[in-house]
Amino acid sequence: MDFLKKLAKSDAGQMAMNMVRQNVEEKFKEYTASQQNSVGSTSQSGDTEGQPLWPGPVNKSLPFAIEKKLSSNFSRATYGDGYALVYTPTNYIVYANDDSTCIDHLEYLWKEFDECVLQHNDPVKLIDDLVPAIIREKEQQSDCLPVFFAIVAGFSKYVKQQQEKGGTRFSMSKLNKRGDTPVHVAAEYGTIGLLQCLWDECFDPLTINQNGETILQVARSRPDIIKYITKNVKGEVFDRMILTTENHPTPLEPKYPKSFESILKYTIDNNLPHCLFAPGLLISSSKFSFRDLETVLKILYIQDSDFLGRLHKSQNIFHNINAFSHQQQKLIMSFAKLEMLNVQDSDGLTPIHCIAKSGSVETFLTMWSYGADINLLTNNGQYPMDYALVRDDLDLVKAFLAFDGKYSDRFMKDAVNQKSRKCSETLKKHFKALEETKNNKIEFNNSDPTHRRCKNFPAIKKDDRIVLSIDGGGMKGILALQLLKEIEKIVGNHFLKRFNHIGGTSTGSMITLGLVQYGNIDHVIRQYFRMKDEIFIGSRPYSGEGLENALINEFGRDTLKQLGEKNNIRVCIPVARVDISPPQLYMFRSYDLRDPVFEKDSSNLNWCAAKVVRSSSAAPSFFPPVDGKFMDGGLIANNPSIDILTDCQRLEFERNERNTTKIIVSVGTGAMEKKIDNIDLMKPTTMGGIINTFNQVLHLKDVFIEQLTASDGVTVERARWMAEAMGMAFFRFTPNLEFPVAIDEKKDGALIDAMLAVKYEAITMRNEMLMLASIFK
Repeated sequence: MDFLKKLAKSDAGQMAMNMVRQNVEEKFKEYTASQQNSVGSTSQSGDTEGQPLWPGPVNKSLPFAIEKKLSSNFSRATYGDGYALVYTPTNYIVYANDDSTCIDHLEYLWKEFDECVLQHNDPVKLIDDLVPAIIREKEQQSDCLPVFFAIVAGFSKYVKQQQEKGGTRFSMSKLNKRGDTPVHVAAEYGTIGLLQCLWDECFDPLTINQNGETILQVARSRPDIIKYITKNVKGEVFDRMILTTENHPTPLEPKYPKSFESILKYTIDNNLPHCLFAPGLLISSSKFSFRDLETVLKILYIQDSDFLGRLHKSQNIFHNINAFSHQQQKLIMSFAKLEMLNVQDSDGLTPIHCIAKSGSVETFLTMWSYGADINLLTNNGQYPMDYALVRDDLDLVKAFLAFDGKYSDRFMKDAVNQKSRKCSETLKKHFKALEETKNNKIEFNNSDPTHRRCKNFPAIKKDDRIVLSIDGGGMKGILALQLLKEIEKIVGNHFLKRFNHIGGTSTGSMITLGLVQYGNIDHVIRQYFRMKDEIFIGSRPYSGEGLENALINEFGRDTLKQLGEKNNIRVCIPVARVDISPPQLYMFRSYDLRDPVFEKDSSNLNWCAAKVVRSSSAAPSFFPPVDGKFMDGGLIANNPSIDILTDCQRLEFERNERNTTKIIVSVGTGAMEKKIDNIDLMKPTTMGGIINTFNQVLHLKDVFIEQLTASDGVTVERARWMAEAMGMAFFRFTPNLEFPVAIDEKKDGALIDAMLAVKYEAITMRNEMLMLASIFK
């Protein structure tokens, strides 16, 4: 320790530390490269068999007979000449061995995790991932405590219970003979959410295990965790972590999963850059597990953090991404860098070109959501959409249209004019809509206060406030984003930069955070497509932790105040507090405003922005409330425009400003009109009357809910006249939906269809958009 202090104070030490601070990523890359020889490469001969973590395929044809019930969900059974552990809810054979004592090695499954496994969305997959880890640790005699495997499996509730039992020093406790702390295990195997939960104020980032590894060392194969560590450990402490990492002895040679044996052999025989370049047929026939692929990706990442960018015959792995399943593709994407997705081969083909030639819309959306460019040209002047048109792939063509894909006229004419083509009608509708966008004349309605004001709207000054308000609506937030995109096309690229006060409820709060942090509408749309499968897992109600982890991964741990100050913008998000009657509106803000309701619980002022969004998005029956009392802001203010206007008025009053708020743009997520002939709840006398009354009661329930969460109608009119009273221009944009879009909709086809519908519906709002553009100039 004394040596490090002296080193830090010396001129040479200061110079060294400054160099480390300037380029930590490069430094860490040099460290991993220095260990490449000891780690080995898949393109060289070596021991590719590895230590099996699993007993091999189980012969399902053998009969089994339950011998002993171990818990509610697990039993031991006789199985052939040996024994098996059976997951009884589905009679799934978890593990088989001739020796019954080997079954006992898995006792944590039924003694500790019985309820956790049952509550998981996919218990069988969880078991298949967890059992090899337990067996591996038993073979290594590491004597892991149950919480070790709970972190590996992601049993958050169990981990938090153990954390409460362990007290303030839990983060520094040792979970096995290697001396791994809970934070070490989370850094190597767990989610970012668990890492954040376990990394409390008592944890010392310089803590090492028996192998001399800090959390930075154990996380070396996980770019997302490394990014989180580098963001949260600063200055001299991080410098010392780097020094510890560089001086750590060479790690043990990694072992590839047995399921990759044939792939590795092919890789070596054909001198490929790495094993993911193996032919698709060989990859699909190998039937490796998700965890096996993750292990291989980590090994390759340690060897070379840019391994996914390596070329073979001028193409990288993303040109052949179709060879992998959707879940495998997403796992591979988590190790990718943006520039790798747009690499062009010797013919100018990008990965998106290859997907358009032979891939699916699901693969296309995965690549697009991570940032792939869909409008690059090949050497002979073809866009990716041209290949989708030639294939007559309707789903892909719709996706390209929704995301403004470019095309060559010759391919488009063929697709439109040939009636036998599946795409023909869709394309005709598209071009008919485009014809209606040629009128740029603004028509003013003198009975509308905003229209009258816009005729002679004064020039916007530097200190004037321009407000954006975004409604709630779950996955329909994509439709609000599509509307914003259409407005931006008319107003110009400076559109978002005009707003200096943004607020949103529920999904609108997520959009608010995305727009404030990234300043790009496309980025937030891509974000929605990336996050939907991480948030809506299984069936309702969904995991609140899954939502919160996804939000933290995207937005980090900055508070609203920090985000507002960084981007010089006011941000506000309404949340409903429901543990009191009547429920109260809590407005979380990036700015200071006297608020008696909020001041009663000032501790909430320090929430990170991601947690605020998690609270505002906790729709009843979809997600649990936060801290047992904070729920979807849409219960009180699904359209937050009137609440934001109230804030604006109060700010002007408190700061002695008058009429500084000039424009408010309110964007909705759309709604369908529901009709019923009449409401008659008189006592029915016939079976038909009973059925009719039942339907009317259901409708009445919908009426109450619609009124409670109303975004349009009276809510909009009140906001409009309040804006008029404040001397503002009020613009409301929301689509009329022809078909329902569920709050938890995650089917790609349904979302693309809805985006296209809004794209065409936006044409009916063109006059208002042109008017907005005229006063923004």
